[in-house]
Amino acid sequence: MRALFDDTPPDDINGYSPLLHSDGFTWDKDAANRAVGFIEHHCRHTKGELAGKNLILEQWQANFVGTLFGWKRPDGSRRYRKSSIWVPRKNGKTTLLAAIGLLMLCGDGEQGAEIYSAASNRDQATLMHSIACSMVRRDPDLSKVLRVLKSMKRINYEAGDSFYRAIPCEAGSAHGFNPHAILADEVHTWDHHARDFWSALNTGYGARLQPLALSISTAGYDRESLAYELFDYACKVRDGLEDPHFLPVLYFADEDDDWADPETWQKANPNYGVSVSPDFLEAECKQAKELPSRENDFRQLYLNQWTEQETRFIPMDKWHECQGEYPELDKLDCFGGIDLSSTVDLTAFVLVFPLNGSYFVKAWHFIPDYGAKKREDRDRVPYRQWQQQGHIDTTPGERIDYAWVRKAVNEAAKQYNIKSIAFDPYNAHKLVAELEEDGHEMVKFQQTPLNFNSPTKTLEKCILEKTITHDGNPVLTWEASNMAVLTDSNGNIKPSKPKHESASRIDGMVAMLMAIGLAEQEKDTASIYNTRGLIEI
Repeated sequence: MRALFDDTPPDDINGYSPLLHSDGFTWDKDAANRAVGFIEHHCRHTKGELAGKNLILEQWQANFVGTLFGWKRPDGSRRYRKSSIWVPRKNGKTTLLAAIGLLMLCGDGEQGAEIYSAASNRDQATLMHSIACSMVRRDPDLSKVLRVLKSMKRINYEAGDSFYRAIPCEAGSAHGFNPHAILADEVHTWDHHARDFWSALNTGYGARLQPLALSISTAGYDRESLAYELFDYACKVRDGLEDPHFLPVLYFADEDDDWADPETWQKANPNYGVSVSPDFLEAECKQAKELPSRENDFRQLYLNQWTEQETRFIPMDKWHECQGEYPELDKLDCFGGIDLSSTVDLTAFVLVFPLNGSYFVKAWHFIPDYGAKKREDRDRVPYRQWQQQGHIDTTPGERIDYAWVRKAVNEAAKQYNIKSIAFDPYNAHKLVAELEEDGHEMVKFQQTPLNFNSPTKTLEKCILEKTITHDGNPVLTWEASNMAVLTDSNGNIKPSKPKHESASRIDGMVAMLMAIGLAEQEKDTASIYNTRGLIEI
């Protein structure tokens, strides 16, 4: 066992000093070295080129583990009962958490220990637990004393009558637990049940001598969330707030740091040059510079900065570069999307034509004829000019006449081979039923971030690589300039109108994304069948 620590404890955990408010506590170098030694001797890497090799902690990780387990109270129990670690993605935080879970299970001397790895959903909770299970299988000593029950998401330590279990963040699910350790992973993705769930877990360990609640995460965007509350509190303790039982670990770029500067990357990533590749960050940064929606992702995931949920999506110079000539579209298959939107505003019908990894786009827009000037003055866009140029069809009356939309779809179907058409099910039943009667395959497309995530990222990639072609339609171009994206807690994105811009319209972009979603689905299905040999290539 390597001895990292002597009689002098680490005096700086990236800006936090354990010596602050340390009266009444003592430093136990042997306990600190035992904790690090347990992890480095018994825990192994589970993935990549290091799989099977011992998990040798980086200095920042060793200092954290040593500080967490080395400081003692007068009764010999641990000083720190809570800790929050905030580091960017790819810095090994989930692996570290899994190793600490095994240490708390069978290397902490606690009888009847209950260790819980908690996350936003069952898959995420299982991720950390699966790493711990793999560590057990790879170590001959751990595999002798621990029993992995994979189907139950549980590891049993029968000699200590203890277990390590994965649980999702669900309302009411944590009541009745008596945790020795709570290991909370990626708390920025936890939903609205998070506070009650976290409270139930934390109030459940009152009978334990030295319990630990350890949260670990990357920054998010919701500043009303439990995650931001934990992050903000960790910052306050680091900066001097008196809480001698809370250990903060914070690595992030400050707001005034240059997010594109490698020095900033190194500041935010303690594993920079180890598990975080400078070349990888350089490539991600390059994309973030070219596509505005990637900037917030880059800053959140790799610099650990709290960002806004909404970001502008399309750099218009890149969009204009995608204008070009079309091949003979009537010889290609295509997919459609219809966004009915409001019956008094724009409705859009868009076709996308896939060809050799590229897309060609054609768009139709509809707006009520009544009140056109008032609507034009309100939105400050030239609807009537676009109508005169043939880019918008005006339907008679005060509301969109969906019969005109039906007619346009059927006229397009006479010219193009439309495989299927996606639609937003809200308020679309009558038109959908009519189009199905006309022989069209209509596909319901729920307007969720999960459904929009893949086609939206595909569009972003196509714009960057100039593999999408439009004809310069000014209505679609205006909508492209309006489009923002909202990011959910799992990193999925969906199109959105910018806040405080109620006159902006993005109906054509939404319809286009639904059509791209259908094209992707068709491609994925064909790929599966080809792989299985069910159709001839």
